[in-house]
Amino acid sequence: MPPDIPNDSAIEREWTLQDYINLFLRRKFSILVTALLIFAAAAVYTFIRPPQYYSSATFIIESPNMGLGSLLGSQSSARALAEPGRPLEFYQALLESQAYQEQLWQQARGDSIILASGMTGEEFHRFLQKNIKLTTDKTELVKLGVTAKSPQLAWRLADLAITVFKLRCKQIELEETRNVVDYVDKQKEISRGKLEDAERSLQEFNESTSFAVSDEDGGLLKKLVELESGLAEVQSQRELAEANIAAYNQRLNDLKAPNTPELNDIDTPRTKELRSRLDRLIEERTQLAGAGTRSVKAVSLDQQIDEVRNQLYQAILETTPGKDAGAYLNQNLWEEIRQNRIKEELQLYMLRNRERFFQRQVATYRRENPKLVERAIEMTRLQRSKKVYEDMFAILLEKGEEARIKSATGTGGIRILDSPVMPQRPVPAHVPRNLAVGLMLGLGLGFGLAMLRDYLDNTIRSQDELTRHTGLAVMGAVAEIKVKDPAGRKPVRPAQVEEAETTGPAAYAFSSNGYTGHLISQMKPREPVVDAYRTLRTNLQFASVDQPISALLVTSALPGEGKTLSTANIAISFAELGQRVLIIDGDMRKPRQHTLFGLKSTPGLADCMARGLSAGQVIYQTSVPNLRLVPCGTIPPNPAEMIASQRMGDFIAQCRMMFDLVVIDAPPVRLVTDPLLFAAKATHVLLVVKANSTQMRDVQEASALMRRAQTPILGVLFNYVKTTRGYGDYHRYNHYYDSFSTKSK
Repeated sequence: MPPDIPNDSAIEREWTLQDYINLFLRRKFSILVTALLIFAAAAVYTFIRPPQYYSSATFIIESPNMGLGSLLGSQSSARALAEPGRPLEFYQALLESQAYQEQLWQQARGDSIILASGMTGEEFHRFLQKNIKLTTDKTELVKLGVTAKSPQLAWRLADLAITVFKLRCKQIELEETRNVVDYVDKQKEISRGKLEDAERSLQEFNESTSFAVSDEDGGLLKKLVELESGLAEVQSQRELAEANIAAYNQRLNDLKAPNTPELNDIDTPRTKELRSRLDRLIEERTQLAGAGTRSVKAVSLDQQIDEVRNQLYQAILETTPGKDAGAYLNQNLWEEIRQNRIKEELQLYMLRNRERFFQRQVATYRRENPKLVERAIEMTRLQRSKKVYEDMFAILLEKGEEARIKSATGTGGIRILDSPVMPQRPVPAHVPRNLAVGLMLGLGLGFGLAMLRDYLDNTIRSQDELTRHTGLAVMGAVAEIKVKDPAGRKPVRPAQVEEAETTGPAAYAFSSNGYTGHLISQMKPREPVVDAYRTLRTNLQFASVDQPISALLVTSALPGEGKTLSTANIAISFAELGQRVLIIDGDMRKPRQHTLFGLKSTPGLADCMARGLSAGQVIYQTSVPNLRLVPCGTIPPNPAEMIASQRMGDFIAQCRMMFDLVVIDAPPVRLVTDPLLFAAKATHVLLVVKANSTQMRDVQEASALMRRAQTPILGVLFNYVKTTRGYGDYHRYNHYYDSFSTKSK
């Protein structure tokens, strides 16, 4: 019994270079045609394309002022992290925005050069989407370029485009700056009220009491005042940082951006470790500042604090989510504001650490010096509160004025370096490059289509593939036969024998020339096909040593696979050994064996079954020694009932006793049940498969059907194998015999 069919997924292998070469050789026509068509299209486009002119303006992106980070930045933080510039994607999104294109159309619709081009509003928008672009290199310079069919149109559109582009940048910056000014004004009013309350409380305290300090307590009070002053300065900076963060949160709400986690909410092992290191370094540095020393150690601590802070900043950026799924322009604004808020939160985190340190120092002095009266402490607290609100109000007042000035004099974040000029010559056509790209694309597309066809092609192309997917052994492989007859007719392939419809007396005349050369008895002994059938004969003899073959059923999955000619040649190959061989034409629907040997078709097998003729009356001698033929005879209306009859079984049994080998030519398995009925009366089955034509599923289903008959399947005859390159190694076999024949001549 044949082995179990293996799982297809477990036997897949990667393609090698030889597989790709074979694919090209098999599909070279479609690959080359596709490549030629794409190459021709590229050539036509290159040579008939009208000349294109290009004009551009060059600008540089300046430092952005998009939020309170640049307006309310901490003055004491000389080591603040650098503000990132607006990314190029921001300006690309602005260029593609509907608002920009509408403003540009409003400017262009009244221009004489653009009116002369005859473009409508819809055509103008399509033109912008295709022909206006931002480009940049490794420097900070950005080019806004326009491509058009005339130099005047390219220059004029580029000039209008950069003008409206700068105007649109100014509008965006003005809107953002106004938001900042509004927020500063609100915070300024709040700070003014707190400052007035602090001044009033201090004045009321001075009026209600007279406070004096002795010499003994003067030093302690001075130290306490210094600590309180440091605490006041840190608290002032802390409140300023909190205001900045509130401003950033307000901007994020205006953009309708998703909530982003705050610094304290990010609790990963990496951020925990960095925060712990930063706390330790800040406390150590604040102690040195409290001692009033500025040593080498203090400088080293400052450097370490900067390094750890930058590491914590990067860790937070990696932890927090990226851009949202909103509009791309808002995404870039949101990303920049988010990064600025993280920097301000880091600054606030450091300020709170310093504030806690000063608070602990003040509390320690109070515990250790009870002589200091509560009034002195109260005075210091009131003075500190006044200083905090004075500093914050002064900063808000100053920065508010700066924001107003910037809203009136802002550049929009870009500075134009070069204005557009009239192009003197068209853009180079790059003919060699375009043709080379067209050829490469054509070859790539052709190869891709070839791979797609191969992927969708379920036909059997090799013996290994056939064995892997069906579990059937390949007993032999017969190459494609192309023989030119002596009358000078064109070559006739074996498959045409299956398709021939000629019967009766005319068939004999056609057989004498049209099919001559297809039977191995009429070929030269050293022809590759002759040797292939001899190899098949040897394999069949060794395939069933324990149970010799006495009745061999030859069939196929579908018509046109060469089973009729293969049956005849298998019988001839055994007859050449001196064995008595009989061919039974069991295809009672489309009989062809009598045509191959030039014999009459009646009386035959069907007549023997229906009229009770003897075996001797339906067995005919062929031109091949030791080979006899039982033709089909009169085609019956009920072949299946005739084959299943007891008389058919007795006839085949009688023939097996008379001959050494009986070869039965049966119809295709997938079409009728005749082969299954014949298989019950045969000893072995041989399945014929046509290479590069038969579908794998057809062979699998045919073999499954034949196994139900409980008759051993010897294997498969791989028929009609192409000997050209690209179809495995069969071309080497053919080349060997061709070269041998040439030398022998």
